[in-house]
Amino acid sequence: MLTQKYRPKTFSEVIGQDHIVKNLQESILKDSVHSCYMFSGPQGTGKTTVARIFSKAINCLSKVKPCNDCDGCKRAEIIEINASSERGIDMARKLGEIVMYSTKSKYRCVILDESHALTKEAAQSLLKTIEEPPSKTVFILCSTQPTKIIQTIQSRAKRYTFKRVFGKSLLNYLHRICISEKISIDDGTLWDVCSKSKGILRDALTYLEMVRDSDSDTTILQSLGTIAYSEIKQLFEVLLVGSTNGALHFIEQIHNLQPDYNELYISLMQAIYSTVLSKSGVENENQYGFKELENLSLPTLFDILALLRDEHRQNMYEGALSEINFNLTMLKLKNMISVKKVNRI
Repeated sequence: MLTQKYRPKTFSEVIGQDHIVKNLQESILKDSVHSCYMFSGPQGTGKTTVARIFSKAINCLSKVKPCNDCDGCKRAEIIEINASSERGIDMARKLGEIVMYSTKSKYRCVILDESHALTKEAAQSLLKTIEEPPSKTVFILCSTQPTKIIQTIQSRAKRYTFKRVFGKSLLNYLHRICISEKISIDDGTLWDVCSKSKGILRDALTYLEMVRDSDSDTTILQSLGTIAYSEIKQLFEVLLVGSTNGALHFIEQIHNLQPDYNELYISLMQAIYSTVLSKSGVENENQYGFKELENLSLPTLFDILALLRDEHRQNMYEGALSEINFNLTMLKLKNMISVKKVNRI
């Protein structure tokens, strides 16, 4: 699996978390290791992976840390617990007993994944251990819902927030993997994979693997409920310059692809939003945004964005009427563009 093969093993392989990597590396160089860390952020952004890398790095004997080859790396005592399955008081008490024993590692590292899932009793037991941390023991709490972790634990942890990876950073990363794996894929489909993943690296690799194993890019995009970047571009073209009949005919072709309409609305809004950023002079890595849209004024783009947002909210639960509602939304959008053009004349 690509997710396993390309899981980072060193800091240099971590993508999109430069602010965290730099800070952790500096703390290692200064030998300023905290007794408790909290890594928070969306799932699939590398929290547990970086926790493993950091655990080896603070035990590494080489100049470039971690090297993954020295005795320090190989013999590092790393305890991993998934609190979503081991969340009770018995686990917390047992952990408290384990960390009291001496370790041959420079640091014993305890990685507690999904730490927000601990029961109240387990969290209180863990707090007692963290309040008086055993010598040479480092706790790393990973969580997608950090606000659920009791405040007294949060206040004792050095916190890092992991972010999603978007735009060219994600595209370039996937492109390198495609070259390495000899995956034949066009840039448009690669952007579609980036968009579908919503900045989650793990999901992006999973979708890329599905594309690799599929007979055609179109087939896999359909199975994901995703409309191709090229289809979104063409839809805007027919709305901007085509006839109403032509627009409805193309929209019918989109219906035939059986898209996820929630995803479709989001893709359209992303295109408008990216164009707004571009016209406002804001640096934007996302490829969504088309030259045709840049001919529209900012007030018009804001009106279109508001229309799509409101229609998305109203129609996201209208499963049986999704096609009709989408048709009506596109007709409203086309009429809005036509009226704005007339008013400009």
